[in-house]
Amino acid sequence: MEEMKDMEAFRLMVRRLILAGSPIRIDNGSPAHARVILEEMFKHAQRTAFVFCGCISMSVWGSETMAACIEDAICNRGVDVHFIVQNPDKIPAASPTVAMLRRHPGTIVTSPLFKDFESHFAVFDQKMYRIEKNDADKTANAYANNRENGVALEQLAKQMSEIAKQV
Repeated sequence: MEEMKDMEAFRLMVRRLILAGSPIRIDNGSPAHARVILEEMFKHAQRTAFVFCGCISMSVWGSETMAACIEDAICNRGVDVHFIVQNPDKIPAASPTVAMLRRHPGTIVTSPLFKDFESHFAVFDQKMYRIEKNDADKTANAYANNRENGVALEQLAKQMSEIAKQV
């Protein structure tokens, strides 16, 4: 019960930082924190969302809530969503998010060229992003408003997406 209250407090903090356009860093150190941050970023995305991940893991991306957040962004706000997946053979078949993304052709791309990349990230509207320091632990830094790095990450993600489409 206490953990649930802590996560809701964390969610409220993340939401407020996004709404305020805060430039401060949001440290996070668990798959649950990652899930909250990414759900909130999808809820507030207006134009673009690029995700570079290992396999669309169940621990972060596998919930019905996450799938609903992403689908709302795609269907109700017209957000251009792209998942660039490092290990396509490890994408979980039972994931609600994966099932939803597959209903939207072109949202998942893969390339063997990215198999050795060690850091994963997600970037939204060229300003909100989360970049992992340690993929196994899901520890990362996130920012609700850091346009300089957000623009650079989105440019990288666009290049990666184009490369993956050509392979």
